[in-house]
Amino acid sequence: MEKYCLACGTLITGRIDKKFCDHYCRSEFNNSINKGKNMWMRKINKILNRNKLILEKFVARKKLSLTVDILTAAGFDFRYYTHQETDEEDMKYIFCYEYGYRIEKGKEVRLKKVSSLEE
Repeated sequence: MEKYCLACGTLITGRIDKKFCDHYCRSEFNNSINKGKNMWMRKINKILNRNKLILEKFVARKKLSLTVDILTAAGFDFRYYTHQETDEEDMKYIFCYEYGYRIEKGKEVRLKKVSSLEE
């Protein structure tokens, strides 16, 4: 019985249970199947990473107090974050990984960085 590669359609020779002609075709076939499954996760991770990099840039410049408008102009998307924490003063911070912010008095934003994960 002749078998054909599931990825490229060429005739397969060798073991009877082979589905692909080579490793490249196997990888291409599996990547094409999994592409749609991870699309949303990749999109959200890209936004989260961009948010983290924006916060990181301002913290590195020691700019810990700024406005919502400045962050928005830099491309920050306030809809996406990794978690929330409440500090010792009962203030809620919203985080993108290790960089956090809280919105005070309308449009003023305070930034902070946590140095380690607490378990």
